Amino acid sequence: MSRLILASGSSARRAVLEGAGVPFVARPSS
Repeated sequence: MSRLILASGSSARRAVLEGAGVPFVARPSS
């Protein structure tokens, strides 16, 4: 699933992280 998140846009990755309960600030996307 990691590949899917990386392949997706940063906004999608952010949504996944937030949905997982992980603050987007903890996983900044350069």
